[in-house]
Amino acid sequence: MSYADRPCPGAGAPLALPPAPQPDPVQAARLAAARTALATIDRTRAAQAEHDAHEFERAGRAALALRKRCDKLRLQARWAGEDLAKSSDDAKAIARVKARRMAETLAVECPG
Repeated sequence: MSYADRPCPGAGAPLALPPAPQPDPVQAARLAAARTALATIDRTRAAQAEHDAHEFERAGRAALALRKRCDKLRLQARWAGEDLAKSSDDAKAIARVKARRMAETLAVECPG
């Protein structure tokens, strides 16, 4: 017995394949509608993901700006306290008011 990539001459007849059935027009319409719906959903999902990414980035920038502002206010409040401690008796009332105002500003803009 031997095997080859070609059939033996005169051995067997080629098989006749039945013709392919005609596509069902109702199924074809359903398939087209499903593909259209899927494309719409994918576009919507991509747009939402892009919007979410931009919103996340914007929120990150806003948080960074707030943190910088709060750090600056803390530093100014600390300096006002140091100025109060170093001030003479005459300037102590003015320095006390300034230190209190800085502490209030810090408490309002940066709670916690």
